[in-house]
Amino acid sequence: MILVLLGGIAFIFPLAVYCLILASLNRQRHPVMVSGTWDFAEVIFACSGFILFGGPCILSGLNRHWREYWLTGRSRALPEFGGAWWYFWIAIWGLYFVFVIAWAAFMLWRRRLVTSIYNIEEDTFYDGLGYCLDRLHIPWKRGNGMILLDFAAKPDKEDNWNEAPSTRSTISECTTVVVKIDSFPAMRHVSLRWPAHATQVRQEVEDELARILVGVHTENNPVGTWMLWLAAILFAVIVVTLMVLIGALFVLARR
Repeated sequence: MILVLLGGIAFIFPLAVYCLILASLNRQRHPVMVSGTWDFAEVIFACSGFILFGGPCILSGLNRHWREYWLTGRSRALPEFGGAWWYFWIAIWGLYFVFVIAWAAFMLWRRRLVTSIYNIEEDTFYDGLGYCLDRLHIPWKRGNGMILLDFAAKPDKEDNWNEAPSTRSTISECTTVVVKIDSFPAMRHVSLRWPAHATQVRQEVEDELARILVGVHTENNPVGTWMLWLAAILFAVIVVTLMVLIGALFVLARR
């Protein structure tokens, strides 16, 4: 029972902290820009309880000795330490953690090309981005879920780009940058995915966009309230679990 309670706390605590972070981001007075790497690092932290404890428990549950140990908490259910049985399971857990670390590193590396903007409505984002690009004198056109930055074109006032992505030629590192836009209106969240070659352009655009977003005042975002309530509930569950754990330890000490 004690192991189950400790596992529950380890699973819930990172998730509660993550909900608190989301509540803070979505309750700001203006939109907040976060790099994709840090954004995904927060997701990994939220799942860390399951990654560190849930995964090994699921793997060990494939063996009857471990199942009996997790259900009863009796170490007698396990063979004596040492020998092929223990080395086998240590190797399985080692491979699991190597896979998890490799996967997390790969995903963090991929997310370096993404920028997340919290607490912003879709129309406000496009207005702010268009104003930003106009200030930087970058010719741009808006398409279906993307922004085309065409440095070889002359600036014009055309805001729509109706060509399908499949009909476009290969991106030119010198003249063209296509920024993919993922919008989640219900969450008031927007993500920008930049091509790998657009590092300098990305830096200039995002620096200017960040300055513009500071002056954008947002209305009350219900997502922030939901996440705050969810964090409060999870922390309350942790407190109750700790009280039960302390009570169980006190009973065991009295025996």
